Amino acid sequence: MVKMIKTMTPIDDLTGGLEAGTLVLIYGPTGCGKTTLCLKIAENILSLGEYEAIYVDTEGGAPEIPGIRFMRVKDLREQGEALKKLRKEGPSRALIFLDSMTAHYHRRVLSAPAEFRASTAAELGGIIARHLGILREIVEGTENIAVLTAHLKSPIEHHFKMNMLRKMAKAWKDGRYTPSAGDYMKFFAEDPVKWIGGRALGMHVHRRLRIFVDEDETRILYIEKWPLKYNYCIRYMMDKSGNMQKISGLFDLQEQMKRKILSLEFKSMLTEALEITEKEGIEVEGEEVAEKARRRRKSSKKHGRSRSPKTPSPSGIAK
Repeated sequence: MVKMIKTMTPIDDLTGGLEAGTLVLIYGPTGCGKTTLCLKIAENILSLGEYEAIYVDTEGGAPEIPGIRFMRVKDLREQGEALKKLRKEGPSRALIFLDSMTAHYHRRVLSAPAEFRASTAAELGGIIARHLGILREIVEGTENIAVLTAHLKSPIEHHFKMNMLRKMAKAWKDGRYTPSAGDYMKFFAEDPVKWIGGRALGMHVHRRLRIFVDEDETRILYIEKWPLKYNYCIRYMMDKSGNMQKISGLFDLQEQMKRKILSLEFKSMLTEALEITEKEGIEVEGEEVAEKARRRRKSSKKHGRSRSPKTPSPSGIAK
């Protein structure tokens, strides 16, 4: 018989609670409230006195809460050691949070040179898979539950896509382009993985929830992987203190609403691309620079001139 644990959050209205013996992934864009939701679940379940709450914090942003056991980890190695320690302890009724499962993975990928980010991500993906394996050992066949968080994926791991995204972000900043759900879907058309951490993260978790943020700052909690409940949603409000209030019943995420929300997420992705571009000091070509380059190439062909392979690219053209 399946044992469901009430969380006293909007999750209960959506799924009936959290299922004992499972790994649950909650992912969404930065600032959507993943940590707030996890801390609220921990507080509420702890108040019932039936479960212990263990919080593995990889980002250093979770505040200390009496009664919750915090484990702060500074890198992937410490993250693995913390999980091995929990496996050795063998808890029987524990709610384990890993927030975020992929924070250190993401930092390592970002710190790699742009052209090596894809290979770095693939290498670190193996470490994430091993950590997931340890968590499965801890929860499966027990009353333990593990809740993992991850950020929404962006094309930063893909050198070519990141270059394209930089140009779109520049055009958006200059008012020459409006982000759309269609462009978002083009970027991920052949990639079912929408979270940071790779395919293994989606395969190893038993349940998956996604948080969308609407224009009015309300949240939409969306089921992506849950038996017999795929595509259902619930909308809720969250105040500055982390209190949550449900403002809708269950509903199906219609295509029009989904496209609007995806366009908002794409804007968030473009903002991230601009921040990374400025941090790395990369000059992105504007339309006027690109047009001058096109005229020079056209003039060269007209007069039979060709550029030497060793000649530098026109100034301002991002590689």
